[in-house]
Amino acid sequence: MAGGETRKNTHASGPSSSRTRDIELSSTVSGSNHSAPPTSNLPQWRPEELLSPTTTLTSEDGKQRSYLSSGPVGIVTMSMPEPNVEEEEEDAKCDDSSTDKDEYYVRPRLAGFLAVPRRSGAENPVLAVPDHWWPFVRPNGSLYYYNPAQRLVTSQDMRDPRLRELVETNACNIAKLALSNGIDIPSHWELSVEVEYENYQEVVCWNYISHEDGQYFQLRDKELVFAERSQYWDHVERYCMHYEEVPQFAESDFLSELGYGATERTLDNKGTTYRFTGPQTQALIGTYRELKEAQREGISITPAMIWLFSRTMKLVEETRMNSKYGTRDAAAARKPSLEDPTLKFRIIDFILGFMFSGTHNMYRRRLMKTTFNNVLYLPDFRELLHEMIIEWGDSNLLSTVFVAANVSFLAIDGITGIQRTFALASSLFAMISIAGGMHHIWHHRIRLDVEVDQAMIYLNRGIVLGKRGSVTALACFLSLPIASLLWSFYAFTGALTAFCVQSTDVSMPVLTFMLCVSCLSGLTTVSFFWNIWVGWRLSKMMEYADRADVGKTEKEEEREEGRVEKIVAYFGVRKRRARTGMGLA
Repeated sequence: MAGGETRKNTHASGPSSSRTRDIELSSTVSGSNHSAPPTSNLPQWRPEELLSPTTTLTSEDGKQRSYLSSGPVGIVTMSMPEPNVEEEEEDAKCDDSSTDKDEYYVRPRLAGFLAVPRRSGAENPVLAVPDHWWPFVRPNGSLYYYNPAQRLVTSQDMRDPRLRELVETNACNIAKLALSNGIDIPSHWELSVEVEYENYQEVVCWNYISHEDGQYFQLRDKELVFAERSQYWDHVERYCMHYEEVPQFAESDFLSELGYGATERTLDNKGTTYRFTGPQTQALIGTYRELKEAQREGISITPAMIWLFSRTMKLVEETRMNSKYGTRDAAAARKPSLEDPTLKFRIIDFILGFMFSGTHNMYRRRLMKTTFNNVLYLPDFRELLHEMIIEWGDSNLLSTVFVAANVSFLAIDGITGIQRTFALASSLFAMISIAGGMHHIWHHRIRLDVEVDQAMIYLNRGIVLGKRGSVTALACFLSLPIASLLWSFYAFTGALTAFCVQSTDVSMPVLTFMLCVSCLSGLTTVSFFWNIWVGWRLSKMMEYADRADVGKTEKEEEREEGRVEKIVAYFGVRKRRARTGMGLA
């Protein structure tokens, strides 16, 4: 086409009368001294595929008019004109005259997004709430309300007139009750009123907290009744967004506890009552440093700082309460405090020790180390699950080796019935070990990130047997793969021993000598390490007994010495006698 000319196709009125045909711009504009870029570099748009234009764009008027119709465009749906077959055929003929336009055609489209309904003022909790109630959103996304006039917080929906009246009425009654009992409410006290449901009935729960003393308390029988410190931190965690400053003691308590914990974890004291692991401690310290840096830059981070302190100190105070922190009976390490087992339990435990080769006792001790005074140390429990999965995987590998060894042994010609019986028994025990190990791995691998509630259910599954009985039953099931592997080894050893003794085409003296050497080496190794662990504990007990001998009569000393000698004779360890001049008394 000639420069400066524009082709415009319009159609008669009808369903598609508003539809405009394609537009071509010439490569040069009349009256311009600059040449336009080549047509191949200019993408040609078909605006009718996006919206129906109200006015045709031409190059003669030099003005670009909007393709959008007057008024807002719908977001969710748009009505498009119906296609016309005759127009399409005519367009095709016109399009054939310009190959460049079709070759460099670019199809436009609207940016995609998820359309949501517009929230009205009545649905917005910030706009619908009364003026004397301020809504706040916690870091976890939940909502609570604060009344600065009454220093009152609640999680109830204050947009509901009935709940609002219920909360405000109870708050006024509580304040009147305190004044009638001669209790002045200081400015640092804060009241919390919540509505809970018990047996399908509404129950009002309330409490006061003091930010100056860090106390959580209630008014009962004309006096204040205080709760443990963890309840205070739980309250601060649930209502942390309206505070303008951090409680004065929060930062020092937080740093003191993390300093203690970081030292214990650095020194690898796994028996400490400290709640967090080393990586958790470092992460908490790093978060604190980042928040302090933001505070120095003038960023308001008070709610975030309070959230960090409250979440951490709530767990710390629960641990302190459990370990009797600040008392004469405070426990510096996690030591199980179970009562002495009864005679019946000892007999059952002895039988289980024979059946499981003592492996259940190992698992029982490890399970008991994850709890202290009914408080679960979740990181230690998760670490135990990870360790047990590795052990079961190793036992499956060894059991597979024993199965292959027994199959090869059964293929030997001329083995006796006893040898075949031992080999088959070894194979069966190995298969039990493999099946148990696979079951445990499948069911424990998906629970490596178990939470506290699920972990407590796991540990207390057999609570009907008592605390010690529950842990023992769980330990027996967990030790099944290892115990079966040991019995497979015992049976395979019996098969080899019978083969050495009963075979006629082998050198009997040499095999007998090797068998005796192997048995003696095994017994010596077991006895050596048994004396290291068990004998050491008995020796410490004897030293404590020697220190307690001071002030006893001669007959009491003789009686005690006779009892200790019996223990020494029974366990086969030598008593450590106090040397003269050591000053043990």
